[in-house]
Amino acid sequence: MTDSPRLRQIQEWLAESPQDPELLYAQAMEFRSLGDDDRTATALLDLVARKPEYVASYLMLAQTLVKLIRDDEAKDVLRKGIAAATKAGNDHAASELQGMLASVE
Repeated sequence: MTDSPRLRQIQEWLAESPQDPELLYAQAMEFRSLGDDDRTATALLDLVARKPEYVASYLMLAQTLVKLIRDDEAKDVLRKGIAAATKAGNDHAASELQGMLASVE
């Protein structure tokens, strides 16, 4: 899979700010736009491990895992995401994650 100019730019920014959750998320979304589900999942798994409070990552990760036919992992991610969203007071995200969990179970 080839990289894009946008991915290269994001990676340059990440070299300067390797813990920035928005840049890590942008990198994962660029992998997704390139059609690379494995790299998307790996990047999002890394983001969730580094920044579990970054709620936006859970839904995208779960969707990617379902696409990769890794449903059990997706369910676990969704449960953790619901907990993170609830802790953050993000009822909308918690509801979205709960809805996806119901559709995967």
